[in-house]
Amino acid sequence: MPVAVASIVPLALSLGFLHVTLGVFFWLPEPSVAALAAPSVDWLVLILGACGAAWLGDKLGGGVRGGARFGRRLGRVLSFAITVWIAACAVLGFGQGFARREFGYDVVVALHVRYVPELFRMMYSGESPGMFVLYCGLLAAALVALFVAIRASLHGVARVAVAPRGRLGLAATAVVYLVVLAPFTGVAGSASKELVQQGLVAISLDKQLEESARKLEAENQRIRPDENPFAEMSDPPSIYLFLIESYGAVTFRSPQLRDQAVPFVGEREEELTGSGYAVRSAYLDAPVFGGSSWMAGGSILCGVSIGEQQAFDSLFVSDAVCFPELFNRAGYRTIESSSASTFLEDDYARTYAFDAFYHYEDFEYAGMGYSWSRVPDQYVINFIHEREVLARDEPRFIYHFLTSSHHPWDHVPPYIDDWDIGDGSDHLSGGGRRFRNRFSGGDEYVPGYWATVQYSMRAVVDYAANMIPEDDALIVILGDHQPREPIADMDGPWWVPVHIASRDHDAVRAFSRFGYEEGMIPPDLAPDDPAEQPEGLHHLMRHIFEAYAEGADG
Repeated sequence: MPVAVASIVPLALSLGFLHVTLGVFFWLPEPSVAALAAPSVDWLVLILGACGAAWLGDKLGGGVRGGARFGRRLGRVLSFAITVWIAACAVLGFGQGFARREFGYDVVVALHVRYVPELFRMMYSGESPGMFVLYCGLLAAALVALFVAIRASLHGVARVAVAPRGRLGLAATAVVYLVVLAPFTGVAGSASKELVQQGLVAISLDKQLEESARKLEAENQRIRPDENPFAEMSDPPSIYLFLIESYGAVTFRSPQLRDQAVPFVGEREEELTGSGYAVRSAYLDAPVFGGSSWMAGGSILCGVSIGEQQAFDSLFVSDAVCFPELFNRAGYRTIESSSASTFLEDDYARTYAFDAFYHYEDFEYAGMGYSWSRVPDQYVINFIHEREVLARDEPRFIYHFLTSSHHPWDHVPPYIDDWDIGDGSDHLSGGGRRFRNRFSGGDEYVPGYWATVQYSMRAVVDYAANMIPEDDALIVILGDHQPREPIADMDGPWWVPVHIASRDHDAVRAFSRFGYEEGMIPPDLAPDDPAEQPEGLHHLMRHIFEAYAEGADG
């Protein structure tokens, strides 16, 4: 008998839900009506496959003894398997869509799965305990609801496909949907293919990492200078590199930020020049946007462009010689200061080759946690100053990865003017500025972001101008990537500001050959002009080595 009219609405809802679930992989990165309406290969195969399976079930049930019972059991097994498959496609689609929309790169499940706990830590640090529990509960409920909704939708389609006319109607619906929409929207593709590809990547991951490692080694060899000028110096300068989280070009290119940034940065410039420093600034092109700071850090330290997770993991199976090792060979004490890191992997220590690693527990911080970063940047700088700078009389390369300006920009630590910070239990157990921002969203992103950048920049410049003991030390202040949307636009340039300062004016002047201009305001470049595109972030250390090599030659 024909499909009852009363079943049309639930059937339409089932078909629509399955269509959206299987198409989320393709429309979530760039949501639009056309992308949402585009028929996906998976949806078409599912509908036509349901019709074919129902027809085969009729044949088995009518012509084979016990066929009806077998058909029901097979149907239950297939229904469960297809539910799991569609749910996996949906979860991958949401993850991939989020990564493409927020960071501009693809998820590799085999590599990114270990970052899932970090996502929960970020949410926990950016929300109250109650809201964190609520979000976790909602996430669990959403996954259960997704599974149940998929099962119900499949059951609704199967119920209609039992009748011959129902099968005909379903098949006709799929064909008409394809014929009518495809000319306007195209076909969305297959999330199943992406899911299979993820599995193949996982199976051959070691081989792919080895292949990527060889490419990184070649790039590292090209970027790394043939001569090490610091190894030839009898008294090489200490180098302090301050990487400020999310400090991007939007600070100077966005009208709402530039009007505040220019006078503030001008004051920081006066503070440095008043202390005898020469200052030059430029932009460099970051390989990532909105996050994935570990890739930006690897690019800086090893002179290779790392814009995807596979390249980052390949770095640690490669034989690339990173710049901390070159400083080691020149007699430096090399130090990594990263209070947001919670553990040290052997491959990480081998590749980056710092003499000392300071991570979260090493800082002995007893104050309150401030947003995701927890340990304030000023405390971090002061701790390393007391433990390393004042305690040792030798040239040093210090890599500070500062994180107080990390998303969600909701709580700025109080600034301690006299730097009498101690373990943080007295001066850093409250206070600071708060903004109505959370990990999941907020309405004060721009002012919160700018306030955290001001805090970090103030700490760095104050420290450089008044506390660094060496007269010839090189100070490098830069960002790792642009802040996430809506502060910066992923379609805009991914540049970050870089400031070079030293009381050795000749050394700073040597950076002019790489496009660094006087002052702390980076040059006004045109993003659409190929001739004005800055070099990649991975060229920073080459600039430093070649600038000092030029000074030695001169």
